[in-house]
Order: sequence, then structure tokens, then C-alpha cells
Amino acid sequence: MSKKKSQHKKDLPVERHKSASRKLKTSLTRKRWRTGKSKPVYRLTNIQKAQLQVARKQRKKDLNEALAEARARIWDEAKQLRERFGSHTEQYYYEQLLQTGRLTKTTCKVNRWNAFLHAEVKRINEGLEPGHRKKATELMSDISHRWNRMSVDEQQTVTNPLVDEVEALREMKKLSTRNVPIEAFGDASHSLMQLEKEIHNLHARTSTEIVLIAVRSTLDAYLRPFTITTSQRGEDFIRIATNGELSALAMQYEAYCVSGVKGVVNNYVQDLLELKKKTAAIITQKLRDTAKTKISRMIYTNFDDAITDKHGVVIEGWPPGIKFCSPSDIKTWNEVKVLYHAWESGTAKFRLMSIAEWKVWSDNRFDALNAPPVIDSPSDDAPSGDAPTDAPSDDEPRASGDVTSDVPSDGAALSGQAINQQIPTACSVDDHQVPNAPVSPTDALMSTRQCRSRNSTKSKTSRVKFPRSHCLSTPAHT
Repeated sequence: MSKKKSQHKKDLPVERHKSASRKLKTSLTRKRWRTGKSKPVYRLTNIQKAQLQVARKQRKKDLNEALAEARARIWDEAKQLRERFGSHTEQYYYEQLLQTGRLTKTTCKVNRWNAFLHAEVKRINEGLEPGHRKKATELMSDISHRWNRMSVDEQQTVTNPLVDEVEALREMKKLSTRNVPIEAFGDASHSLMQLEKEIHNLHARTSTEIVLIAVRSTLDAYLRPFTITTSQRGEDFIRIATNGELSALAMQYEAYCVSGVKGVVNNYVQDLLELKKKTAAIITQKLRDTAKTKISRMIYTNFDDAITDKHGVVIEGWPPGIKFCSPSDIKTWNEVKVLYHAWESGTAKFRLMSIAEWKVWSDNRFDALNAPPVIDSPSDDAPSGDAPTDAPSDDEPRASGDVTSDVPSDGAALSGQAINQQIPTACSVDDHQVPNAPVSPTDALMSTRQCRSRNSTKSKTSRVKFPRSHCLSTPAHT
């Protein structure tokens, strides 16, 4: 069993992350959780701004030089490890020395003292005026004395409802949407800079190639397109795959995200599926309203048995030329659109038969189902010795010509698969006429099988024909 599982893991092209790591969503609304005194704003002159810019550039230059010196010292340490142990390369020991940077994987549980301190500071500040709020450091000594005088049971009793409040506050800070654009920009910039460091450290440790593109999703955001590549391979791949630069791809992705383009997503297939869904829903709802009972779904196959026979409901005004089937089985947009408008406008509708009408329909259908079929005479090119013994003679009268039934008009009340079915309409059955009753395509198929079993010799294919009145299941009017 373990071998099968290990083999299955090897077959997976990409390892799936656990569901816990994908649950990064909250329904909490972001609100103000920290208060502080407003700081005075000093406007700088152009000369002061230029001086600060020069100072920042110099500081960045010094920092890069210091980092280069630190990396050089780490490389010297890697050389010493190589000389001491000698089982791996200098690059291996250099990567081992860098195996320190990592993101926070776990978070500490809520401390009951912190929960109590948070609640007490909030309670005290609510009783003060807006400009005289106290910080936690100013009130900590008094609150700690109260906390120390409480027993362990009292501390747990007091802080049990406060722990959930602090956990909700943590979740709000971590996952809730930023309300102010400048705050969202600062959060995104700071997080992306940390992510860039971790990505480069990961590449140095494991030689993993990473290409990252980060863009804003709304016009209100301030973030510019941000890209990270761990080596030249990423840029070369984007250039070969897209025939453009990575920066151009990032700008195109930003334009796609902020433009709100729906035509690319809501294409023809999705629009057709949505229309089919709406059509099926309106048909099912109208069926429930007409039957005045709870019907789980509309059944198109064997509509006679599933709907008409049980609930006494027939269909009127089904659009001609459209197959009687579920909207999901219709292929073209135009047919689904016509069917949807027919049901929405009331042209196609369900009708509940009266009790007397329902009884007549059931009796006629029962007689038609129990009537024995008769085989027509074989074709002219069939051998004369293979003709069935019970075939009618040439002198016997026939009910009508071999005419195929037409699609009924919109006003006809139809049930089941009799809609749009092309069933032959003439011949006698066992030397007597079949009673005037509806015959469904299922009955025709069953009768054909019976004919083939009775005429299983070398004769050519024979046809089973029914009177024209049997093709349409039209209930009698009372």
C-alpha cells in the first residue's frame, strides 16, 4: 500500500499544498484597532529634499558594500568548511550557511495576560476624552497588580471571552481588506520587499528558479507592476514564450486586471451554458406551479410515465422544430434562445388536465400499450417464400397512406416524446384497427422488436405502422 502511495506521489507533476495553507480568507470588516497622537508635519524645502535624497543614496551604497563584505566573509567560511570536511563543494557549504532565513510558519497562542491587558486598556480609554487616551505602557503597572491578585480560575473565567476577541483582532489585521489606498500600498510594498528577500535566499539555498509578477487590481491602488526573477533564465523564458519583455508582460497583466474585461471570460460557451441553466430553471419552476406539488426536477425522457401519468400535466406550445429534450442537450444558441423566450413569454406552457380528461387519457394510453402490433408486407425484392403468414392481403382496406406525421401546432396539448417524433401513420394491426390512443416512441421501439422476433428469417426489414391519430398524445376535451 505504501509503495502505491509513493508511486502516486511521484506521478503528480506539481505537489499540492494542504488545505490549511489555502484558507486565507476572512469575513471580518477592517476597522481601526490602534489609536495614537497625530504627529506634526514639517514641510521640507527643495534643498532639504535634495539633501535627503543624496543621503539615502549614500546609505544604500554603504549598505550594499557592507552586504558584499558580509557575503565575502561567508564565502571564506565556506572555504574553511570545505578544507576541514572536504566531502562537498564550497557552494554547498555556502548554501548551508544561508539556511537561516525563513518566513514565520507558526503563531503563538493568545496569551491570557495580553487579552486581559487589551480589554482593560480599551475599557479605561472609553471613559476618557478623545484627546487624553492612555497607552498600555502607562497603565500596565496598575493592571498587573489586579492581575496578580486574581487566582488562576478567576483569570481563566475573566479571559475566556476575551481570547476569542483577540483572535478575531489578529485575523482582521492579517486578512481583512485595506480601506485606505495608501495603507494598502504600504502593506503591499513592505510585504513584497520581504518576499523578494526570501525568494532570493531560497534561490541561493536550493537553486530554485522563480518568476513573480505582482500588479494592482483596481485603479484606486498605487502599486506599480512589480517583478522578481532569481536569474536571467526567467527573463529569457518570458522573452521566448511571449516574444516580449517581462516588464511588458507585467504591464499587460495590470491592464487586464484593472480594465474589468468580461468578454474574454464570458465567452460563447459560458453564455450558452448560462442560458441553458436559466431555461431549465424556468421550465422546472413552471412545472411546479402548474402541478401544485413538489417536483424535484423536470423529466424529459419518458415524460408520459414520469409527469403526465403521475400529475396529469401536458405541454402546450413547445416551439416547432426544436427537439423535445433537456435544454442541456440542445447544441445551438438560437434554439436555446427560442426555447427560453417561448417559456418566458408564456407561448410554451404546462396545462393541468381535469380529472375526467386525465381518465380518458389514461384509458386510451392503456389500450394503446396493450394492443398487439402487426407486420406490414415485405418489400418487393424479398423472396416470396419468406413472407409472414399473417400479412394482410392486397384486397384488405388500409387505414390511410404511408404519410409521416407533422409537428403539431402550438395550440395542441402534447405529452411525452410524441413531440417532434416522425412515426409512420398507417396500417392495420392483426386484421383489426387499433383503438384511438396515444403511442409513444418507446412503444414503437418495443413493437419493432416484437416484429423482428416474429420475422427473424431472411426477409428484408419490415415496418410497423400506426394510425395517424396515435402519433400525438392529445387528451380528449370534456
